[in-house]
Amino acid sequence: MDNTRIGARGLAAGALLTLLAACAHAPENKGLGAARFDSAAYDVAMVYPASLKASHGFESGYFMQQRWNPDAAKSVPGEGLLTLTLPESNKLTTAEFRLGVSDDSQALHHCALPDDGHAGAVSEVVIDGVRFKRRDTADAGMNHYLLRHAYRGVVRGRCYAIDLIVYGTNPGVYPGNPAPPMTKKAAFTRLTALLEGLTFSGA
Repeated sequence: MDNTRIGARGLAAGALLTLLAACAHAPENKGLGAARFDSAAYDVAMVYPASLKASHGFESGYFMQQRWNPDAAKSVPGEGLLTLTLPESNKLTTAEFRLGVSDDSQALHHCALPDDGHAGAVSEVVIDGVRFKRRDTADAGMNHYLLRHAYRGVVRGRCYAIDLIVYGTNPGVYPGNPAPPMTKKAAFTRLTALLEGLTFSGA
């Protein structure tokens, strides 16, 4: 056989193996932009992976209620615009992104962050050019837990409430002590990345 042909085949095979190795170690692409939420009434839009479960409004849970901002007074009206749930979520660990808004004067005067004894220090985060305040909380009881990163910001007469929530139950209460579908740290990493998809047209 022609040695030139053997050499060419060897080079081609080597190039293919190099390409496959590179693909095997490439990070998973979790790009935003596969699905979109728009609220013309509240001048806010969001792009996010289509694999997430999207719903309007919020569901009540062991620690969280349906209110647009769980830290505002009950008398302050508002609307729960969007809930995004990571697809792996189950009864052991659920991870949610919640977006609520209010243009009520009380909401603007006190765009409320958590302020109970389980709340951490306030920090500042910029989302689409808007300054938001962030405070983290933790709660637990009766084999249930909830961790939350709460963001609050005001844009042209509206208070926006963003809550990244990871909650669930102790695996030890179930037969076989099953493994949660994701770690809390990994869940928050993915939820925090969703903030990059938010845009405020009124900003």
